[in-house]
Amino acid sequence: MRLNKILILFICLVLANSVSARHKHPGKHKHNQKPVLVVGIVVDQMKFDYLQRFHHHFGANGFNRLMREGSNCTNTFYNYIPTYTAPGHASIFTGTTPAFHGIAGNDWYDYLLKKETYCVSDTTVSTIGSSTKAAGQMSPKNLLATTISDEIKLANNNRSKTIGIALKDRGAILPAGHLANAAYWFDGASGNWISSTYYMDRLPDWVQSFNNQRLADKYAHTDWNLSQPLYRYVNNDICPDSNQWENKFVFDNNSAFPHHLSRNATLGAEIIRATPFGNHLTRQLAIAALQNEQLGSTPHQTDFLSISFSSTDYVGHLFGPSSLEIEDTYIQLDQDIDSLLTYLDRQYGREHVLVFLTADHGASDVPGFLQAQRLPGGVIKTKAIIDSLKSYLNQRLGKGDWIINYENQQIFLNRTLIANRGLEARFVSATINSFFDGHVFEGLERVIDLRNQGLQNLPTELRDKISQGIFPNRSGDLVLVFRPNWIENMEKGTSHGAAYSYDTHVPLLWWGAGIPRKTITNAISICDIAPTLSAHLRTPLPSAVIGKPINFGQRVKQAERSHKRKRRK
Repeated sequence: MRLNKILILFICLVLANSVSARHKHPGKHKHNQKPVLVVGIVVDQMKFDYLQRFHHHFGANGFNRLMREGSNCTNTFYNYIPTYTAPGHASIFTGTTPAFHGIAGNDWYDYLLKKETYCVSDTTVSTIGSSTKAAGQMSPKNLLATTISDEIKLANNNRSKTIGIALKDRGAILPAGHLANAAYWFDGASGNWISSTYYMDRLPDWVQSFNNQRLADKYAHTDWNLSQPLYRYVNNDICPDSNQWENKFVFDNNSAFPHHLSRNATLGAEIIRATPFGNHLTRQLAIAALQNEQLGSTPHQTDFLSISFSSTDYVGHLFGPSSLEIEDTYIQLDQDIDSLLTYLDRQYGREHVLVFLTADHGASDVPGFLQAQRLPGGVIKTKAIIDSLKSYLNQRLGKGDWIINYENQQIFLNRTLIANRGLEARFVSATINSFFDGHVFEGLERVIDLRNQGLQNLPTELRDKISQGIFPNRSGDLVLVFRPNWIENMEKGTSHGAAYSYDTHVPLLWWGAGIPRKTITNAISICDIAPTLSAHLRTPLPSAVIGKPINFGQRVKQAERSHKRKRRK
């Protein structure tokens, strides 16, 4: 009898361990099993050089782990302009450019709808999780191509789960695609993570419980101090903490540390967007989603989680790439990446998860900082240019609303008015050209007429980037091209959107299932990410893909191993 009890107890322990092992390492018995989970990480406004510039700050298990254990694509560029958040996220996950997926900017004037349009706006849906009506009226309906996450679900008969998470609505919605189970973004007015009726009728219990912790409110009243001694910050050697070209929080006297969020009485939880705390909150929700949605728990099925860390962009705009603030933000983001990778490795095993990390664009240095270093750069007052052009057109063509919008460095002409006045587009273009021929605007390099073969005489690289960023009826008639490191209208802080390397050169790191330890130096387009995932997961390509799969060299290594085995025989 005693022997039987011992035998039964032994069998129960074996079964329990077997179940536990299957949950932690689904499909581990098959070497060629597809990953059960893909995690796509986008760092908003991350320049490629940050990986080296802040390298000495990073611990062993964040950015450095991705570079040490995975593949580092060091020559990855955006192949279009304007380089903004919405088109960047859309291009990463569709494998194509605005010319095909239709996300021509964060905002654009829509000639068909005859109004300015936000990239993910959708008034047919309602907010879920907050009383802030407009915050949740969002969906991917303006995205005109499928994403890699859409294709994963289609290939799996819709059984796979897909979730997108970001502080920014566009950073959550566009990567998750049309078929997503959920997308969650942050509503600063309520301090909640919210969604829309496009995805659900109510927030899941776990998201409501997460919101009930009021973590955002706690962060919003926690002062932001340097996380390391001042002498360790490389940016401190070139840029004083307090200066005239950085912005400041409204409750601070200057732009220097510490930043007194504890004085915050007016901005509420919204303030955490421009601090490392916004990234902490994003990482916490992402891990909660992995746990509560049981992503990656089903063998032979690939789930998809996209995470966009948005705070880097808000901090970058306020303070710039050479600030202590951006450096400290990346020090703390490295810890968030560490926590996420550690969780993935412990829960699933590195061989069952595929992770990639990239950015939606880079950024220019702050013009004031550049000028202090005796480097070229400046601020171009485009409002004054457009106002002057409007006045000129009124004089030459008669009074009228000739320019109906200026967005994405593009001038949108009033095509209806031009037609009603019986004018030819070429005549109006010639009139505009005469204006710019007779006026010199510092920082303006050239004006390109998109409707009258204005691209023909441009350098090939600039011509291609402009043409790949133009979508009919969502893009303007003329494009303004600025000189390097000249930005629009901002006397403090910085921006992005240009065709130059500081805006287009971004990191691309791969880690996990089937990824070799390698540095890849050949040229890679941001559009190559999605087809690489398709090849790795053996799923159909997104509908408008123009990129090509990245060659990690596994086949070469396999061939070398096979050749060695034959020689030994």
